[in-house]
Amino acid sequence: MIHLFGIEFETSGASPSRISNRFSRDGLTAAEFTTDCSAGVDAETVMMPLAPCELAYDYIRQCCAALEAAGADGGRGCGMHVHFSNAALLQMEAEQFCGESICHTAETGRLITQDRSAELLGDPMTASELKDIMCRYTAQQSVINSMHPRSRTNNRMTQALRLEDIEGAAPSVRALRDATHGKFGTINLQPWTTISTIEFRQAAGTIDAEKAIAWVKFIHNLITWTRTERFEESTATTHTTPRSGASAFAAQARRIRMVYDMLRTANGASTQEIMLATGVAETSVRRMVSEIRNRVGDAAVVTHTQQAQGASYGDGTDLTRYQVLETWIDGTTTATLRDGINSSVWSGINDDDFDWWQDRIDALSGRTPPS
Repeated sequence: MIHLFGIEFETSGASPSRISNRFSRDGLTAAEFTTDCSAGVDAETVMMPLAPCELAYDYIRQCCAALEAAGADGGRGCGMHVHFSNAALLQMEAEQFCGESICHTAETGRLITQDRSAELLGDPMTASELKDIMCRYTAQQSVINSMHPRSRTNNRMTQALRLEDIEGAAPSVRALRDATHGKFGTINLQPWTTISTIEFRQAAGTIDAEKAIAWVKFIHNLITWTRTERFEESTATTHTTPRSGASAFAAQARRIRMVYDMLRTANGASTQEIMLATGVAETSVRRMVSEIRNRVGDAAVVTHTQQAQGASYGDGTDLTRYQVLETWIDGTTTATLRDGINSSVWSGINDDDFDWWQDRIDALSGRTPPS
C-alpha cells in the first residue's frame, strides 16, 4: 500500500523568484514557489506529489541542494509540512508514478493528481482508519515531540491534539476534523475535502534532505501500519446484472425485454426513446422501469434526470434517461480493527530507520552531540 506525499519547504534567506531561478538552472521543478505570511519565512517551495521510493528521495536531495545553492535555509520560525494522500496508489509502481508526476508538473504546471486522480488513486481510507492514525500519533505525542526541536513542540502553528477529543469523536471525517485545531494542529484535516490529503505539520523547517526523508518515511509507515496491519478490510459484494432481457424476463414479455436491452448499454435510453421503440405511454415506461428495478435491484438502475443532461423542467418529462449497470456493488467497503496489533508509532519501522531516529532523539536531548 503506497500513499503519495508532498512536502512544503518553508525557508528563509531567499525569495521565491531566486529559488525558482535556481531550480530552473539545475533542471528541477516544483509545484509552486510562493511567499508565506508567517514570521521568519521568506519562501515556501511546494513539491509535486511523490511516492515513497529511492527515485523520490533522490529528487528531494537534488531539490534541497538547489535550495541551499539559492541561499535558503530552514531557519527559526520555518516549518516543513507534509501532505499525504487519503487514498492509496492504484496499480502503479512508486518509481513510475514519481517519474510521471515530475514530468506532468514540469510540462503543465499542474499536479498529476489534479488531472488523473480517478485513475491513480483508490477510495479514501475509512474514518475508522483515520481515527486510529490520529489516536496513535496523539497518544504518543511525547515520543514524537522528542523527535523534533523544542520550537516545534506546543507551537501555536502546530498545536498538539487532545487525545480525549479524538477518542470521543464519532468515526466520521467531519467529527474528527471538528476535534482538531483546524489548520494549526499537528494533524490538519482541512485539505481532506479540497485536495484529498492529510497534512502533518510538526516537522521543523529544514533543507537537510535526510531529515525530510526520515520524516516522510516515518509518517508513511504510521499510515500504512494502521491500514495494513491494524485493520482488516471487508470488501463489498459485486453483482452482475443479466446480460439480456431474454435472460431476465419471460418469453412473452417482449416489450420489457426490449426495454431492458436498451437500458443495459453504455448510455441507457430516455423515456422518449423507449416510447418510440415500443409504442407505449410515458406511464407504462415508468412501470416497466419499476419492474426492471424489482428484478435486478434498485442500485443496478441509474436514473439520469433531464436536468443532469442539460434540459430544464419546461422541456417535458420524457427526457429522463435510465441505465441498467452491468455490475453494481452491494454495500460499502468497511475496515474493522484487529485485536492485539501493536499501536506503537515504531511498529513496522525497519532497524536502520529506527536507529536513525534514536540517534536524532539522543542528539536533541543533549545526550550526544548533534550531527
